[in-house]
Amino acid sequence: MMNMMKTSPLARRIAGFRDDTRGTVTVEALVMLPLLLWAFCALFTFFDAYRQTSISHKAAYTLSDMLSRETTPVTNDYLDSAQEMLGFLTRSDTERRMRVSVVRFDLDQNEHFIEWSETRAQSGRWTTQRLVAGRRGCR
Repeated sequence: MMNMMKTSPLARRIAGFRDDTRGTVTVEALVMLPLLLWAFCALFTFFDAYRQTSISHKAAYTLSDMLSRETTPVTNDYLDSAQEMLGFLTRSDTERRMRVSVVRFDLDQNEHFIEWSETRAQSGRWTTQRLVAGRRGCR
């Protein structure tokens, strides 16, 4: 009782509001509905992002397996067809970038070297200098 005498009228009103257990489901629903809608949208967005990442990884694994089993030289027509297949596998109408590189590791020098690199779209070819610089940046 002594504590109530020392508090301001505003603090007493806030405490009274906090302690009041009367209310309706409608008021509680109006308070929680925006939070529930935000959570639903966030979960949908995260799920879709992970789904698209999974699809992209599976398409990359498929194309890399296809290229690794190739016994004849890879031509420009083959790479163009592989890029079309990438679009089919990812079911995406957006721009697809693809880089195919042959990397060799030299045991004597303990370094990686780019033997060959081709691109489709604007991804840029790999060079040994870019590979070494990227590897140094990852340490």
